[in-house]
Order: sequence, then C-alpha cells, then structure tokens
Amino acid sequence: MIKKIESRVVLKFTALLPVLCLLFVLNGLGQDLVTVASLKSQLDGDFSPADTETIVSVEGVVVTPLNLTTSSNGQFYMQDATGGIAVFHRGAGGAVPALGDMVRVTAPVGFFNGLLQLAPDTSVAEHSVTVLSSGNELPEPWEIDFAEVANPTVMEARESGLAIARGVTISHDEASFPNSGNLTLVDGEGREFTLRIDSRTDFGGTAIPTVPVDITGVIGQFDNSAPHDSGYQLLPARLSDVVDPNAEPVDLTTVATLKGQLDADLMPTDTETIVTVEGVVTTPINLTGSSNGQFYMQDATGGIAVFHRGAGGSVPALGDMVRVTAPVGFFNGLLQLAPDTSVAEHSVTVLSSGNELPEPW
Repeated sequence: MIKKIESRVVLKFTALLPVLCLLFVLNGLGQDLVTVASLKSQLDGDFSPADTETIVSVEGVVVTPLNLTTSSNGQFYMQDATGGIAVFHRGAGGAVPALGDMVRVTAPVGFFNGLLQLAPDTSVAEHSVTVLSSGNELPEPWEIDFAEVANPTVMEARESGLAIARGVTISHDEASFPNSGNLTLVDGEGREFTLRIDSRTDFGGTAIPTVPVDITGVIGQFDNSAPHDSGYQLLPARLSDVVDPNAEPVDLTTVATLKGQLDADLMPTDTETIVTVEGVVTTPINLTGSSNGQFYMQDATGGIAVFHRGAGGSVPALGDMVRVTAPVGFFNGLLQLAPDTSVAEHSVTVLSSGNELPEPW
C-alpha cells in the first residue's frame, strides 16, 4: 500500500514538472517579482541603496521614447503601479525598448548621482531586459506640486515616474533651448523647479515658449553628495511634451481631401499651401538617402508618403502618431507631404507612440 501511494505521488509530481519549469522560466529565471516601491523602501538615511548585489526582477511600462545615455549603453525609465525607476543597460549599444512596452528587468539595483536605477549588464548571463508586450497605455502623470519639490521624501517616491508641470513659464536668457543644460520652471506663485534638457532629445535650437505651458516628463535627480536629498528635475523626452493649453485648435486636413484635389493627370493642383495632417506611421525605417527622411503615414481616410528634406535619415517609429505640417509634393506619380527642416513653418511632430496599425487593404 505504501509503495502504491509513493508511486502515485511520483507520477503526479512528474506530470507537474513541465508546468513548474514553465513557471520558473516565465518568472525571470526563478526571480520573484518585486515592486519599485519595495526597492525605494530599502534606501538608507542618505537615500542610497543598501544592497547593490542581489538580483531582482521588476515589471513595468516604459515611459520614455528614446535612449537617454551614450550610444554604447541604453537608458530608459519604466513605471509599475507603485512608482518609477530608471534602467541603465550597460552594453546595450543604444538599444532601448519602445514607449509603452511592458518589460521585465532582471538585475541588481544601481545608483548614479542620487538616481536609483536597475543596472542590467549584457555581459552577465543572469541579467536581462525582456519585452513582454507592446502598445500599453502609459500611467497618468503626477501633477507636480511646487510646494513639495524640496521635500526629498515626496520626490524620492516620485523619482523616475511620469510627471506634469501645469501652467509654468520657462525662465531663460536665450531665445532657444540649449542642446543640453538646465533651465528653471516657475509656477503661478513664483516657485521654481529645474527643467533638464538632455542632448539626446529634439529640444536643442528650438524656440522657448514665452507663454505658460504644460510640460510632461520624468522626475530625474542629479545630486553627487550625501545625503542625496536635492537635485530633483523634470526631464521631458521630446519637444511635443511641451504643450500650450491655450493654443488655438489645429486645423487638420485629411489625406482623402488632398487626394481629392488632384487634377486630371493625377497631379496635385496646389504645392504651395501649408496643410497639417495627422496619422499613424506605417513603415519602420527611412526609405530614402541618409541626408533626408522618408516614411509613410495613414489616417482614417488613406495613406500618404512624407519626404522630410534635411532630416538626416531620421524618421518617426512604426506606430507613432505624427502631425506633419507642410505643403504637398509630387515625385514620379507619388503624392507626398514635403516638410523641409530649413523652413520654420514646416514640422514633423510625434504626438504619441505604440499606436495600433490600421488594417491592411
């Protein structure tokens, strides 16, 4: 009787082995998931991590759309239901997950000038950055209270998470954003907070707004001395993160309208008037020479090519929702929008990323 019971137990356990192995693989190679809040709760009195050796696994949504460090590595920010954290991926060669990707990062924590981060290294087999899904909705940004920006307890909890400063003016001496540097945000009561412009973003050389704006970004920190309780800053990732809430609504034109204006030879009748079209990018690469940029976009009424003169090979990502302001052009029968980087009135602006592509015809 005892042998029969033992054999049944062995058989049941053997039947469960594939399931247990699958769970082991799916759960970060055996790593239990931890929350961002639990990592931040382990900071010491100087707001430094007490443990930078233990490998942990964290899952969250990517909230920045580009690499925010040198091309040898990769840096992005992610956020779970409890808070945000930076990820510094050593050896990633500039590659980062896309905005809206749900990722699992398995690595020890690291620390750089007050900024808590996960620190995976491509040379370490146990470390990993895995995309679980794409196109996820971003978390709602925290509305910055300028009365609290000097409170390290509040700011550490908000560090690396999405945040928005509403109705702020940008104090500046120059007319244009620097390629890299700090500016000052001022709220309606005269209180200040630091705005960080990173060299990898598209801010450099563009005009600084002279009216109150809303600015969305992540809360960063740069404080190289203990205790690390200052140096908090707002880091926007792209120019479209700066919005004038009082701006007049944009007068949009559909692709179908532009195609409806072709003449009997199927050529555009007007290549001078500047129009604005919004649509989803449907091609993943630059389709012209490295001096310019060419991609295709589609709205609810149809598709159109975009030839971006002077773009240096740069094009929006597949699934980006873009607004293109430019006249139409024509090349060997192909109707296209023709923005030119040398013309101030022309623009290609990314409004959101990770959008679902239209159904193919």
